[in-house]
Parts: sequence; C-alpha cells; structure tokens
Amino acid sequence: MGSLRMARLVGLLANRADLPWRFAAAERRLGTASPFHIANATQQPWGYGLGFLQGGELLLSRRPNDDRRELDLAAVLGEVRSDLVVTHVRTASVSRLTSDNTHPFRYGEWLYADTGADPALASLRHRLISIMPEFLARGLRGDTGSELVFHLVLGALHRAGRLEGRGAPTEAVADALAAAFVDLARVADSEASSEAERAAIIKRNVIVASPAELVVTRGGPPVAYRTLVGREELASLFDDEGPLRLRTLELDTCRLVVVASDFDGDAPPPGWTPLAEGARMCVRRDDEPHLF
Repeated sequence: MGSLRMARLVGLLANRADLPWRFAAAERRLGTASPFHIANATQQPWGYGLGFLQGGELLLSRRPNDDRRELDLAAVLGEVRSDLVVTHVRTASVSRLTSDNTHPFRYGEWLYADTGADPALASLRHRLISIMPEFLARGLRGDTGSELVFHLVLGALHRAGRLEGRGAPTEAVADALAAAFVDLARVADSEASSEAERAAIIKRNVIVASPAELVVTRGGPPVAYRTLVGREELASLFDDEGPLRLRTLELDTCRLVVVASDFDGDAPPPGWTPLAEGARMCVRRDDEPHLF
C-alpha cells in the first residue's frame, strides 16, 4: 500500500504561455480525481512556492504558511501565465515554514526544487558548507537540506565554468547534479549513523530548471511525466470556454510536458509515463522528453 505524500513537486514546460495554467484549471475541474489535488492529512500548515519564467527572467512567488485543508495546482499557479513553471508543496516535516525555506530556490538563471526526507542533513550542514565555494555559502538563506544540495549543484556548475550566463548544455547540468550527489554521498558515508540515515539523505527527486529546459532526476518515490501535443490532446484544456474553443485551431504545433513526483499511494495516474529509479530526463519546449 502506498503512502499519502505531504510534499509534491511539479514542473511544466510548454511552447505557449497559457498552457500550464490551462492544464492546472483542467485538473481543478477533475477535483479529487486529480493527482494535483492535495489533502492535508496532518492538519498542520503547509507552504508552497512557484518558480516561473516571465519577461526572460526566472521569478519566484512563495507562500510559506497556508492553513487550507486542501490545495490544488490551479490555486498555486493563481494568475501566473508562463511557459515554464516549477512548483513545490510541503508540510514542515523538518525545517520551518518560512519564505527562505520554501522551494523552489533560485540563483541567477537556475531554479531548484526537490523532495526527500532530510532530518539528518542538519547535522551535515557545516561539512557541506565547507566544500562549497565561499561566495555560494554566503548566499544560503534558509536552513533546509534542499538548499544545501542546490548549492552543491551550483558549486559543480561553477567548477565547470557553467554557472553564469545562459545556454549550459543538458550534459553540463546532468554532470553537475551527479557531482553534487557524489559530494553529498561522500559526506553522508563519513557522517551518517546508519545505512537508513544515509539513504534518507541521498534519495531525492530533483528538478533543476533554466530558461530553456527542465532536468529531472528520480532518486526517491515515483516520478512520472505526461506529454500533450497538438489539437487532439490539448483541446480539453479549453473546455470551459464554450464557443471560444475555436481557438484550439491554433494548437496543432503546441506542446506541453508535465512532470510530477511523490504521488499519493505511490502510483502515477493512468496515461502517465513513470521514470525508473535513478533515471535522469531532459524536457525542452519543442522536443520529446528524453532520458540520458
């Protein structure tokens, strides 16, 4: 029997700015049948954050404390219209619900969000900071393990000369993720008190976003994706517009990819393609998602 997840990570990338929002609205119409309708089983407040591309810049919108008992993707997106969105919802399992602790995290042209239990990472904080470039360590704002991992990724990009500017190839991002987790594993091997504690530190689902792409890795609970292409698959997103659905004639060349992790019951819904544990995937606007 799968579990009810109290964190969820979603990335959406499209070649038309209204498609992520329309997908969220369509999911809302499905209500509790949707994997993006989340019920708060703990009765504790939760926080959520949104990273998105607008005017060529990656922006953040965060709500670190929300006491609603139910939440859906449309509520998180609100009025945002963007072709690139990364959103994250969580309860405060370890770190406090503050703005600085709310995913996604941003540095320059990079967004990062992950899911994974990280209680043991607090004890590794000083060790992990010591292996980062000093200028990145000074940029840490919160007390989550996830932000530490993000800065390890940034450090690896810096060593490769890919931290600043746009256009880093997918392989460079993948190499930086791999290098960061090698560093994380090395510290965990020396500091973790048990194999279970080490596994909890390492097993994370991650999205790293740049203006051009999403890079996704599965290291924890199930991750899956769904691709909607062309009028036949996207027209249902316009069902609430009545006669205005004629605009779907423009959809022949449109594409939307949605990636999500940590489904309730550990089961992606029908029609979604699961990623194998350890898989890495790149999503770009006008290509099929591909593993590498």
